Amino acid sequence: MKRIISAVIGVPAIFVVVNYGTLLHFFILVSIVLIIGLIEFYGMMMRGGRPCFKEWGIICGWLISLSIFLGEFEKTASRERLIVYLTITMIIISVMIYRLFSMDGFKLTIEGLSNTLFGILYVGWLMSHLILLRGVHDGKLLIFYVLIVTWIGDTTSLYVGTTLGKHRLAPSISPNKTIEGAIGGLAGSLLAGLIAKLWFFERLSVLDCIITSLLCGIIGQVGDLCESAIKRDLNEKDAGNIIPGHGGILDRMDGILFSAPALYYYVKIFL
Repeated sequence: MKRIISAVIGVPAIFVVVNYGTLLHFFILVSIVLIIGLIEFYGMMMRGGRPCFKEWGIICGWLISLSIFLGEFEKTASRERLIVYLTITMIIISVMIYRLFSMDGFKLTIEGLSNTLFGILYVGWLMSHLILLRGVHDGKLLIFYVLIVTWIGDTTSLYVGTTLGKHRLAPSISPNKTIEGAIGGLAGSLLAGLIAKLWFFERLSVLDCIITSLLCGIIGQVGDLCESAIKRDLNEKDAGNIIPGHGGILDRMDGILFSAPALYYYVKIFL
């Protein structure tokens, strides 16, 4: 029931921002989600006793999304790349300088830097691909497409695995995930992609629809497993509890973190 209530509240809000909002409105939405995701990630790290520079990581992770937004605003390929490259370079340098002038000595410096930079790239860089995807031709449709394909695949995977699952997919990472659930999730992603094509994305060819829906379905499940591995290592059940019935933002966005970049690069290379 909590999952249903969360969906009833969250889905219309996302629809309004994506469909009727500008790129700026969408950037604000992604920024909110991204910052919460970074807070959850570094919170798990700290609860797990792993060194990291939480505040600086959150700021730098958001700066990546800001640089991409500014680049999309420019709409000049060379200028866009320059802004992003400069930001990522300055982030790496600034995190190291931040560590240099911190007041808690220099023990675990490399691990702290690694954990901080990983959070910046894992949450900040990957999630910022939603802004890149929104900025391309038919960007609004592509955002709806990746959300529908990934989330419906995730939902069908859950219910097929719960009702029919017998063979464990990755017991050492996530004991509840099954092979049957993974297959059901891929079927759900494919069906969602075909429905999306017929419903609002007629320009997408049948072949591209099949490829992208399966691509997002597969890589989305990989993203789910990767986040499960992180939580397993840190002895965490959920990344947070901000979304009733779903856990944290990262628990809901783990598949999107992988499927949005996959769809973006497919579109840029093949479409």
